[in-house]
Amino acid sequence: MVGPISRSTASIVEQWVGQPNTCGGAKTSSIGVSITNATSATLSWSGGGLGGLAAMSKQGSTFSATVGPFDESAVSPPPSSVTLTVTITAHGPGGSHQRSTTVSLADCYFG
Repeated sequence: MVGPISRSTASIVEQWVGQPNTCGGAKTSSIGVSITNATSATLSWSGGGLGGLAAMSKQGSTFSATVGPFDESAVSPPPSSVTLTVTITAHGPGGSHQRSTTVSLADCYFG
């Protein structure tokens, strides 16, 4: 069973590669979830033409992974933001189970 998803932050901002601290705000969101009877879990994200997949690390019954950072061209045209749908898929003896949440990704805009 996939429990409620926790996020270190619900909103992140693009990271300008040349100057990582130029745009204020978090560049990543740590995602954690308690899952019973799972042997592994994956985290995927999609939205605004973006998408990705990451294996989640396991400590006890808690699985975790990070969304981000995204480079300065991920969100366009500026100024704007996209909502990423973040889906946890747990795999185990009982099959696969999913739960989703969202993370907002804002443009690092320089006017």
